[in-house]
Amino acid sequence: MANYFRQKLTKPIFMPDATYGIVNSVSYSDLKRVGTEAIVTNTLHVSMNADDKHVNNLGGFKSFTGWDGGVITDSGGFQAYSLVKRGLGKMFDDRVEFINPRNGSKHILTPKSSIDIQLNLRTDVVIVLDDCLHPSSSRERVEQSVEKTTRWAKECKEYFTLRIKEIQDKDPGYDPLIFCVIQGGQELDLRERSFNELNEIGFDGFGFGGWPTSDDNVFLDEIVEFNAKLANKTGKYNYAMGIGYPKDIIKCIKWGYNLFDCVVPTRNARHGLLYSLNKETREVEELKITRSEYRDDKTPLNEDSEIEELRNTTRAYLNYLFRIKDTNSLRIATLLNLESYNSLK
Repeated sequence: MANYFRQKLTKPIFMPDATYGIVNSVSYSDLKRVGTEAIVTNTLHVSMNADDKHVNNLGGFKSFTGWDGGVITDSGGFQAYSLVKRGLGKMFDDRVEFINPRNGSKHILTPKSSIDIQLNLRTDVVIVLDDCLHPSSSRERVEQSVEKTTRWAKECKEYFTLRIKEIQDKDPGYDPLIFCVIQGGQELDLRERSFNELNEIGFDGFGFGGWPTSDDNVFLDEIVEFNAKLANKTGKYNYAMGIGYPKDIIKCIKWGYNLFDCVVPTRNARHGLLYSLNKETREVEELKITRSEYRDDKTPLNEDSEIEELRNTTRAYLNYLFRIKDTNSLRIATLLNLESYNSLK
């Protein structure tokens, strides 16, 4: 099966998060209908719950799920960091040890094991393990993160190259890309250092590492734009990892990012927060469909949609479906939000 990311992108794309191997509330057929070209799935969650070796025996993620679009797997580093922060693990110089909160099983994640898991899933894009940081980290901690991220990236790239040669002896059609993640926190000079060191190793794409917002949830325009300028020098993929509010995506597209993923549109859909494209302004507007003001609103969700449910479902009816807690409310809201996100430019 051809690697979606080997082709030249003609426009930026938004990738919904299929955290456990599926985008909540919708099918992969639904994703195709709203124009989704690629997804991001979670390395650790799929590995711990489906078993990456089992998925590999079944032909890889695409064969296992039936999804035939692009697939990016994250390194698992952010999830491991989150578990450490919750007191369910510990970060070491060469690995992360953590406990699966679902069943208490113990796990170890290393640069090499992260690559092995992703290659077992037969993803289109492998992402190297990086050292994730809290936005309020000290400069000393940020420097340590940059050093570790470079060291791990080099180990990942060397091991990836070795494993690909082994895999292609049996499966010559499998030809994944490998991305790195630029760290450096809010220190511009350290982000530049991180980029320079990673670029010297050689990767197919660069991701924005760390939080794009401050402790008080303010979007860090200067940092995010600076990170984009670094990656733009290479002409390679520029991935705004985890950046997911429409206004922020629109800014990032102007700065040169061309890949986006976030749980925002799908998670918020399940809580009745809709993102709807205004035909005249081409801006995405927010609408809380569960509010009483929409009980009598006959306005179609999107009268210009190619999706029948979005053309024919009114705000009043979707409001009703949420009130009676019918599962169709989650599906329809998710379809609308993803359709709107796929129109961002």
